[in-house]
Amino acid sequence: MSIILNMNLPLDIKNKIESLAESYSVSDLKKSSASISDKYLNESGKGDRLVISKKDVLTYAIIRMPATFAALSGAFERCLPYMDDEIHSVLDLGSGTGSGVLACSYLINNKYDITCLEREDEMINFVKSNIDNTPNFIKHDSSKGLPNIHSDLVISSYFLNELDDNSRDVVLNDIWNNANKYILIVEPGTPNAFKMIKYIRDYYLSKGGYIVGPCPHSGICPLAKDDWCHFVTRVTRSRLHKLLKDAD
Repeated sequence: MSIILNMNLPLDIKNKIESLAESYSVSDLKKSSASISDKYLNESGKGDRLVISKKDVLTYAIIRMPATFAALSGAFERCLPYMDDEIHSVLDLGSGTGSGVLACSYLINNKYDITCLEREDEMINFVKSNIDNTPNFIKHDSSKGLPNIHSDLVISSYFLNELDDNSRDVVLNDIWNNANKYILIVEPGTPNAFKMIKYIRDYYLSKGGYIVGPCPHSGICPLAKDDWCHFVTRVTRSRLHKLLKDAD
């Protein structure tokens, strides 16, 4: 199933990122990009630290933040019409470079408090330095479980796929216990990530949860074992992004 939206990173954030990139050579950023891609390809799912240095965080913001923001915004667009307007508190796990913070600020209309859990200092510094309305940050390794912070909405984006199976189950249970109303989970649009999303879907349904969207029902998934579905969000690549990825 494909529903296509166009959700580009806000221009002021894009300009800030490109301005920060002027402090590094393209070759340095390319090396950092290749290293990050290799880590996510070969080390995800082990709970290892993947993006640590200031340069790597900036590179991550260039090559991954636009797509993460677009995916989160697309998920919000598909789900918010079926959610009530009373979202007054948000908890964002592994908040990274702030894609969840930005998506919330653009798409949730009422006033709310957002708390971000992030273990990497440079990720926290990036958000504090470049995103207005800085959220409340708690330096915390969410892969070890979550603190007791009850929130109307709990967001997990591109985070659960970085955990091993045992850690994931602990975090899923903690998410359930912290969520007053809604849980939003976004992962890559791949067959393997769909298997995990399907597992998470079944897990929360077994606890008495309901599907808000984008899946249209709360019943047993009718897809065959080797089938999968995802949703498409289009992103316009910046010139710098194309340079670092050697892309057209």
